[in-house]
Amino acid sequence: MPAEACTDLRHPPPPPRPRRKAPGAALAAALTAALLLGACGGGGGDSRATPDGGDDRASSLSLTPPAAGELLDAVRRTLRDRAAAGEGGLALVGSGIAPVAATPVGGAESPAHSTSAVQEAGVDEPDLLKTNGQHLYALHVGSGNARNARLAVHERTAEGALRSSGTLMLDGDAYFNPGLGGLLLHPQRPLLAVLSEVWQRHDVCTQDCPRQPMLTGDPQAGWLQQWVGVQRVDVAGPGVPQAGKRVLVEGQMVGARQVGDTLVVVTTHRPWLRVDNWPTPMNDTQREAALQGMTAGELLPRVRVGNQPERLLVEEDQCLMQRGNASLSVAFTTVTVFDLGNADMPFTSRCFYGGTEAVYMTPTHLYVATTRMAYVPRANQILYPEDMSTDIHRFELPQEPGGHLRYHASGGVQGHLGWDPLHKSHRLSEWNGDLRVLTFTGRNGWAVLADAQQRTKPPSPARLTVLRQTSNATLQTVATLPNTQRPQHIGKPDEQVHGVRFDGPRGYVVTFQQVDPLYVLDLSDPTDPFVAGELEVPGVSDHLYTLGGPEAGLLLGVGREVNEQGLLGGVLVSLFDVSDPAAPRQLAALAFGDNTTQTALDHSRQGINWLDRAGSSRIALPATTRVGGGWLEWHSALQRFEVDLAARSLRALPALNEATLSMDEADISLQRSVQVGDHVYFLRGDLLTGHLW
Repeated sequence: MPAEACTDLRHPPPPPRPRRKAPGAALAAALTAALLLGACGGGGGDSRATPDGGDDRASSLSLTPPAAGELLDAVRRTLRDRAAAGEGGLALVGSGIAPVAATPVGGAESPAHSTSAVQEAGVDEPDLLKTNGQHLYALHVGSGNARNARLAVHERTAEGALRSSGTLMLDGDAYFNPGLGGLLLHPQRPLLAVLSEVWQRHDVCTQDCPRQPMLTGDPQAGWLQQWVGVQRVDVAGPGVPQAGKRVLVEGQMVGARQVGDTLVVVTTHRPWLRVDNWPTPMNDTQREAALQGMTAGELLPRVRVGNQPERLLVEEDQCLMQRGNASLSVAFTTVTVFDLGNADMPFTSRCFYGGTEAVYMTPTHLYVATTRMAYVPRANQILYPEDMSTDIHRFELPQEPGGHLRYHASGGVQGHLGWDPLHKSHRLSEWNGDLRVLTFTGRNGWAVLADAQQRTKPPSPARLTVLRQTSNATLQTVATLPNTQRPQHIGKPDEQVHGVRFDGPRGYVVTFQQVDPLYVLDLSDPTDPFVAGELEVPGVSDHLYTLGGPEAGLLLGVGREVNEQGLLGGVLVSLFDVSDPAAPRQLAALAFGDNTTQTALDHSRQGINWLDRAGSSRIALPATTRVGGGWLEWHSALQRFEVDLAARSLRALPALNEATLSMDEADISLQRSVQVGDHVYFLRGDLLTGHLW
């Protein structure tokens, strides 16, 4: 899912480049993304307070409605403080995966099929390929031209073959380089929601900017507005899918989740500010005049519904405030809740002043994590403040379609959620009403996996915090790990946390520097969590999944092999026996490819696909490997693995649809797979193929 990127507040951000990337350049892309995010921060909390403070701390964390004029005053105060802090004071904010059992969603006759990899069962996440067992729905990005993006619908025959049943061209209007955020398939109704991210030029410097003639033709004279599009699509009848209501929300997408008829879209909006975009340096008088002339309408995000005129998405009194927010960033996070079951797709929005790090959702609650201070890139590292902390806000989802999101409580934890936007939401997990959060409390983070092997970089220790809502709208800390009674650290010197997986009363954590210690956490007593077991094996698992249900006691890891010299090699798929939490064991480890090999998991949480069926788990994973020493040709295939749940064994099957492709054709970010019955379907760019397992 798209994560937030940082931008300089003084200049408009450039439109994103087309999504086609060299698969072998994924490490470099990840480094770039990490460094962009590293200059982030802001969002909530008083940086001078401690996470475990008393009533004053709770008061500073809570989100409350603003008094008349209070929101504008807070923005003015932030801008004054930022001006006083100078360039170094800029602080911006940067923006989970569980197996889901095969479910016959399409009706009693629908064959067993896999779903997108999601963090919580029953909470769907956007993806490029979806199925209900009877039809397959694929998003094709095309060449980057808005009008080339399309939704293709394929009907599956009784023999497993695919038959095209319609294509809907997705109109991008006059937007720059649109990106598809994915599609969501309703679990009971024949309808889809298609998410997109688009940019449009917004000329703001028209009448009141000094030296206007000198700005003519200057791209800095305009502002590139970013919008998140939500398109309802009816797929009930045969033929071309029917486009329904379309809504554009101003801002950058942080995350989207769906439960039944309810679609939740979280965006962050950074307004164009005259005080930051004045063509000449402002003196104090000009700055104060600009601040006093500012209105709430200039700050708050806007919305477009169909062909209706643009209007404010939220009013000033709908935007909650965190009075302890000491960030120097001017950003607004908006949670918009759509009723997909209604053809008119009505929606309601709530807003709070501040940026967002991550979004995590259960079938009943939404959690939004915010960072309260800046963190910056330094070489290939990310440098965090010594007292880094994270605030978490809890909302209750509407109890019925068309209802309103309700704010519940806020809490704070020490540390941060890590450096990789793909993994941040995995650091949160709710179980029996308690929220478990795994944070890092060190100052340094590694931008990419390979940097972990440079021993000059200290680790970022892991800290587990369990939060419980109290009667005064506070998420109170009820336990931490390590603690004085249980001092064992999660991770060793020179190691840092990579894979994290919560599964009910268990937690699984992988740390890495050269070997792969797997920690099994016993979370059955939320007031007394502890490390139940530990296992050291070569390599690293960056992604963790439980297979066969809790009773199976099997854990799958996907990561990298490491040779005797400590250098990263090919992709490593490992199977662990965690049935005895005190004595975890590695049952198998299979590697493929080399250090240039990339998988779809390097770009998306939905990159892997599996199906529990007839005593086995079938796993499909798109992958590409560079051919020779150049960057122009890539070997692409759908890698397959099978776990025998009874024999507790892992084996590799021959890869499917192998081909040598150009760099664009082999774009790993556009590859997905799903399984239906005894067939597996492979989406590679604009081509969807079916194969017998």
